[in-house]
Amino acid sequence: MDQEIKNEFENLARMIHTGFQETATKQELQSFRKDFLGFKEEVNQRFEGISNQIDALHSEFGEIKVVLPPLVRSVAELEAEVMTLRERISRIEKKVGLST
Repeated sequence: MDQEIKNEFENLARMIHTGFQETATKQELQSFRKDFLGFKEEVNQRFEGISNQIDALHSEFGEIKVVLPPLVRSVAELEAEVMTLRERISRIEKKVGLST
């Protein structure tokens, strides 16, 4: 029984030793933290840039929403006027004998 206990302690000691070998050192963690903070800052800057671009697009689309409806109405009015003018020109051409 004493040998069994001794073996158990040796196994436990090996497991603890292996665990400590796989544990990161304070220096490794500080290095990782520094790299991570740099990455985080870069990502934040990129998101800020993207956010600014989205804000600019939102503003431009807002302006388009304001300007576009009157333009669409103007184009429709101009198309109707062109059709009217074409009809009048066609009647004039018929009266003058330029068209059959």
